[in-house]
Amino acid sequence: MKAVLEITGAVLTLLGVVIGVYGTYLMTKFSHPFGPLGFTISMARTISGMMFGERENTKRYIEIAGKFAALKEQDKGESFVGLHWVFFGFFLQTLGAILIMIDVAWLNVCVERHLC
Repeated sequence: MKAVLEITGAVLTLLGVVIGVYGTYLMTKFSHPFGPLGFTISMARTISGMMFGERENTKRYIEIAGKFAALKEQDKGESFVGLHWVFFGFFLQTLGAILIMIDVAWLNVCVERHLC
């Protein structure tokens, strides 16, 4: 039973994070001019540029990308669906956290004090 709690808790939590990221992507798709792969590459480029001292180049890159993004209209329905995915992801993360807490309590309260 303990292994089921540990594995299910971890899987639900990770799945909730992935679903939340997907929902956030859907909610913000209109704010960048990229598809999923382009967005991932752009994110890596922006973060590495900011971390490794390329602030001026990164700032110019972001400004240009922002101008292209301004040409894109927001699909409010898609953004709304993204919001639902984000909250579903939070729900799964919460379930995972509850299972992990049950596992921790089981180990630290029941087993160590020989109550179970």
